[in-house]
Amino acid sequence: MIREFVVIPHAKTTTSKEVLIMKRLKQIGILIILLITISIVAPTSFAGTYFQTTKTLVPIWSAPSSNSTLVYRIEKIGTLVNVVESKLNSAGNLWHKLSNGRYVFSGNVTKSVSTLSISPLPSITYFSGGRPAESFNASVTSNYPIKNVEIQISTWGICSIPNVLSYNISPLFTNFKFETLAPGTYNYTVKASDPIKSVLKVGSFKVLPQKFELSGLENLTGFNTQDDFPDKSPERSACASFALAQCMLILGNEKYTTPQNLWEAGSNLVVWGRGNYTATKAYHYKTEQEVLLKALNELLRNRPSIIQVKGSTEEHWITVVGFVGVKSKNNLTTSNFIIIDPYNGRKSILSSEFSLHSERRIAYSNN
Repeated sequence: MIREFVVIPHAKTTTSKEVLIMKRLKQIGILIILLITISIVAPTSFAGTYFQTTKTLVPIWSAPSSNSTLVYRIEKIGTLVNVVESKLNSAGNLWHKLSNGRYVFSGNVTKSVSTLSISPLPSITYFSGGRPAESFNASVTSNYPIKNVEIQISTWGICSIPNVLSYNISPLFTNFKFETLAPGTYNYTVKASDPIKSVLKVGSFKVLPQKFELSGLENLTGFNTQDDFPDKSPERSACASFALAQCMLILGNEKYTTPQNLWEAGSNLVVWGRGNYTATKAYHYKTEQEVLLKALNELLRNRPSIIQVKGSTEEHWITVVGFVGVKSKNNLTTSNFIIIDPYNGRKSILSSEFSLHSERRIAYSNN
């Protein structure tokens, strides 16, 4: 009898330590697979982020798939949509979930960028009566509807909801009671926002006192007036040159501080250009209000001006150095202006001694 023997290899006995290691490796493998899976399918939060459509008639779906229900279409290109999260669907395509719970394919929208901005804010000057001393313009612009504009001054605040692409904020300032503020300089803030962006800017404004006089009047101390010269001397009839010399002293111009340096050789006729001043021609201004407005604007630039007037003589020139009681630029009178008479150096209110000459001339600084 022949017996056949089959040799069976000896199976290696697995230790408990090796079993534990194999279990750990299996767990790690499962964890890696889970992490990879999560990284692929987990949604990315975009709460409060706006995208815009890149074409017309963009379809909006009930789920992240074109096989779901078509809910509606967005007709216009560039329309904003509020995306709250983004995720890949089962086909591996990226979809955005909207704030209304609907879905849009990522290829039909792009992340939106706002151009919201506030124009440079001017330094505004107000009279104590509450009216601005000059017109000004300031605006907010954006490529998306502006949903909120707020101006804050101290404890005061005003808000507007314009819902337009460009908004002039200047009229909003008429709502503030500047006449209740003490003279001084104040800051104000302008905040604006559209659906995507918010911006803030700080400006300043000044409230003028009831009475305002130029600095530099102390430089006129010791100035020889026309009345200091003999009766028949050329100085007695050179009021324009004396007035211009007064302006030079007020402005700190050390070169031309005597009237004799400011008139034409061989005569006492003023040469305005030596003081870098310009005098308007006769009847350049149609009304007295225009002349007074020019004088006021020069004072607001901290510049004295020289006005042609009549009083005890048919023609005279006086220096305008301040104003008092101005409530508005639109209602000026000669009682609002403080002058210095180059004849005697006396400071007074314009209306108390003079009226404007019928030629309505004024000389002003070119600086």
